[in-house]
Amino acid sequence: MNPNKLLLSQLVIAKLDNKEHDRIARANVKFDLNENIILKAGAKYRTKDRNSTYGYNAVYLPGTALGIPNSPPLLALSQLSTGEPAKGVPFLNGMNGNYDSYVMNPPTKDQLFQMFSPEFLQQNGFGDFSNAETNATSVYTGEENVFATYAMAEIKAAEQLKIVAGFRNETTRLTLNGSKATKSGTPAATVISPSVVESNYNAFLPMLHLKYNLSPKANLRFAYTRSFIRPNFGDMSPGSSIDNTTSPNRITRGNPDLKPTFSHNLDLMGEYYFSNIGILSGGVFYKKISDIVFQDSSILNLNGTDYMVTQAKNLQDSHVLGFEAGINKRLDFLPGFWKGFGVEFNYTFISSGVKVPRTANGISYFDKTTLPNQSKNLFNAILYYEGNRLMVRLAGNYRGKSVETINQNLGPQYYIWSDKNFTIDFSASYDLSKKVKLFIELNNISNEGLRLYMGDNRKRVTSAEWYGSRGQMGIRWQMF
Repeated sequence: MNPNKLLLSQLVIAKLDNKEHDRIARANVKFDLNENIILKAGAKYRTKDRNSTYGYNAVYLPGTALGIPNSPPLLALSQLSTGEPAKGVPFLNGMNGNYDSYVMNPPTKDQLFQMFSPEFLQQNGFGDFSNAETNATSVYTGEENVFATYAMAEIKAAEQLKIVAGFRNETTRLTLNGSKATKSGTPAATVISPSVVESNYNAFLPMLHLKYNLSPKANLRFAYTRSFIRPNFGDMSPGSSIDNTTSPNRITRGNPDLKPTFSHNLDLMGEYYFSNIGILSGGVFYKKISDIVFQDSSILNLNGTDYMVTQAKNLQDSHVLGFEAGINKRLDFLPGFWKGFGVEFNYTFISSGVKVPRTANGISYFDKTTLPNQSKNLFNAILYYEGNRLMVRLAGNYRGKSVETINQNLGPQYYIWSDKNFTIDFSASYDLSKKVKLFIELNNISNEGLRLYMGDNRKRVTSAEWYGSRGQMGIRWQMF
């Protein structure tokens, strides 16, 4: 990269400041009615205060870039103090090519701080073009109060059957205080006004667990539960933030109307324990989910500039159906040294579906897709060795493709997908004594990347990222 041709055309500094304070009180009681029945009950109160100053962006633009006459010329990278580029793996090595010609010497830390000084900004003709509207609406305070109670019974119904049944009830009161921006008048003027968001709801969560012992080594488990997840504070904020440093420019908006996500869950699992250490397990599960939260994206044109708008929304009813199987077995039937080896393997298949409401040409209809961030195939495989002092583990982790972002406005051909991913990790340790241990841990040995593409078409790549291999080695000393 020619440092004489790399010109400074924008300066942006962002501020992130979140503070949370929790206060919790709880009480629990237990009654042993007899040797076969145990009753438990309790209550919990939690209040959470959150202050958030998020999305404050100070944007400085040079007069020359805006066409202001007699403005100082744009600064080139060669006119700034720079340092050596980062060392390590080859630059963009995940793209299977030599891209050394694109490596540039970055500005030093001291130079970066100086670039935001009043003297530097004035000398080089930079003006403050921060979006006061965005900065004002990005600040909010929130208070969440939760009162929960539960009651349950553990019943030994027979020698082979155990029942655990009960419920939990949670009442939530949430208040968010922020600001909203509205345009009115001719010409249009932006008015910042207070905004208060309140979300009050009750969650009744029953559960039933059955465990039946087929033999001393095998059992069956069945469970019905109802569970829920609260929306994130930030997703419900009435404000928005603008990022002009990306391509395309981005707007992130809150959604005060978000609802909590509820799920009815059914699970059936079987387990068999080997005589030595190890287990064989498998089962099926089903979930009926309502109001799942997803990240919606759309394009908005403001004053001739396109922005990618991201906002959390609720989807209608969705479902998950799947099965899982796993084994953890020490190969102790092998002779001598080989009996220290073992294997762990688990696989999960998940079929999920959700309807995305759309409107086009005045007609309302639904698109169907899988649940966001939910892969159809998942598995983990581990080969390990455990001796008297030595432990070694080699692990592979696979995650299939999944929808990351839904574009409710444009449809499935504009959804963003995350590609399948397989990573390899390695760890080992050796006991020098009862208190001193050598260890090594390596992650992502093959430098597997993260690849995003559009419309379930791997050729339409939106981003590709590599984070390299990483690890640590050293000595652990147990002092006591």
